[in-house]
Amino acid sequence: MHTDRFITVQGFLEQFRQQHLHRQEKPFCFVLGAGASRMSKIPTGGELAMDWLRDLHRDLDFTGQSMETWATEENLGIPKFDPKQIATFYSEIYERRFHDSPESGYAYLEDVMRDKEPSYGYSVLAYLLSETQHKIVITTNFDNLVADALSIHSKVFPLVVGHDSLAHYARVELRRPLIAKVHGGLGFAPKSTRGELGCLTDGWCKALQRIFERCSPIVIGYDGNDGSLMTLLDNMPEASIDNLRWCFYSPGGKPEEDHSRV
Repeated sequence: MHTDRFITVQGFLEQFRQQHLHRQEKPFCFVLGAGASRMSKIPTGGELAMDWLRDLHRDLDFTGQSMETWATEENLGIPKFDPKQIATFYSEIYERRFHDSPESGYAYLEDVMRDKEPSYGYSVLAYLLSETQHKIVITTNFDNLVADALSIHSKVFPLVVGHDSLAHYARVELRRPLIAKVHGGLGFAPKSTRGELGCLTDGWCKALQRIFERCSPIVIGYDGNDGSLMTLLDNMPEASIDNLRWCFYSPGGKPEEDHSRV
């Protein structure tokens, strides 16, 4: 995939409106990453990785070094580790932290997402999912914020696909909203290790390819660090995805500079 051009929020909204009104055969779907849940006080992948790195430093540093000095490729056993790009090492740090107790890893994730409430953005998303033709959410997140928002702001009950064995239920033709959790959901052994995030199952690949061929993706809060969903997007023929829009934060009004750091 290639970045053709940058557009403003206002430009994006007008393009959304035009496609919504005049191309009803081409609905949008929403691809959500950890950044979409940050306003709901759920840590991003990079923030979680930093917490686990602090735990490792506390448990494994016998020399009294600062974490910044101690956190090296050699001490962590993580090839090419770069503390400035910690989010990209989410899986490696997770494995190092919870390798001897996977259940503790699941419990940690459940705890940080407990009692979190959908932010304003999720209420807008709930309206679109329940009241328009744009009914599909694909997410790498484990939380239940999309379903919670639908229960709060609508009377529509979504189809939540949170396990690989259910991927064939992620269809394009829908009577109600679909939430496709490609990395699993809480309570179903969510995927966080390198092996788990390295690729999608055949079931997910087929289901998502059909969705992306039918719907225009709007990507929100997802930086593509996993090797599964991002690989699928990269490997799809460019012409098969129409009007992909990838949102990123550029508060200073210099999108080229901000984009280069994503």
